[in-house]
Amino acid sequence: MSDVPRTFDQPGVANADDGTDIGAVELGDITGPNVVFDSTPPATTSDNTATVVFSSPDGDLDYFECSIDGAAFSTCASPFTTPPLSEGAHSFEVRPVDTSGNSGPTQSVDFTVDTRVTGPDVTIPKKLTVKGRELKAKISAGAQEDVSALATGTLIFKPKGKGKTRKTRLGDVSKQIDGGGRKILRVKFEGGKNKRQKLTRKLKRTLKGGKTQVRLRAKVKFTDDGGNNAAEKRVSRLKLKR
Repeated sequence: MSDVPRTFDQPGVANADDGTDIGAVELGDITGPNVVFDSTPPATTSDNTATVVFSSPDGDLDYFECSIDGAAFSTCASPFTTPPLSEGAHSFEVRPVDTSGNSGPTQSVDFTVDTRVTGPDVTIPKKLTVKGRELKAKISAGAQEDVSALATGTLIFKPKGKGKTRKTRLGDVSKQIDGGGRKILRVKFEGGKNKRQKLTRKLKRTLKGGKTQVRLRAKVKFTDDGGNNAAEKRVSRLKLKR
């Protein structure tokens, strides 16, 4: 028996020589489109209705689906503005769907809603003592988040009977305060040595005379990383050191 090459048909594959070749099989569209973010909220925002802008570079896009904080996806459009969100961390997801019903890769963005300064607090002594040649008021301030604090002080001279109330503005002091911590902000009268001594003598005479009350009104303005502001005011009465 001579060695003659023989060919065998593979099961399920048409033989090109038997007249049954049906050509290549064309598969349907199984690849989803892509989506990109054009604009996203900042990492920390004071707007509780964040807006996200997105688009797809693919021509077969049919619609988008969105999800907030892990909720079920639903049809959406760009730009997308969230409903009012609570304070704290949030996430937004979007996925594209093409005309064949294929979903593309999901894209997500995380951000934090911060609409107020959390836990601002200010304390000053109930009574302040005038001593030496200067008046320095120690204001203790803090918050539950990182803030910048600007302290201002005003001396208020109020006669016990008839008379005009007078005010003297003290200098401003600002400091950065870590969340959960506190710092002392010392406000004092700005000006040269002679002016400071003159104010101190005036305070001592006024307090010794007993006809006029002198109070310190302290105000601290807090600003957090989201640009939110809060202000706290405190008032203390001054007295002479004995």
